[in-house]
Amino acid sequence: MSKEILEQKTEPIPEELKELTKTPKTSAKQKQLNTLVRELTTLATQIVLKVATCNCNHKDTCDLYKKAKEMAIVIDKLQEMRGE
Repeated sequence: MSKEILEQKTEPIPEELKELTKTPKTSAKQKQLNTLVRELTTLATQIVLKVATCNCNHKDTCDLYKKAKEMAIVIDKLQEMRGE
């Protein structure tokens, strides 16, 4: 039975479907943008970690802490999107 499967003829893939399987080329500008977003994410992550591990007693009212928390949410979303 497996020999029959191997001997079966297949139809060629239509050109319009071949286009769907091609990986789009990344422009120089897009590569630069990706690099900058990655650098920004790295720096923001460092800030978020420093603020989150700070032993300050004023986190509930600290604007820096609140902004760092917002940044952490955005970074988390970006990382989730990269994993898809």
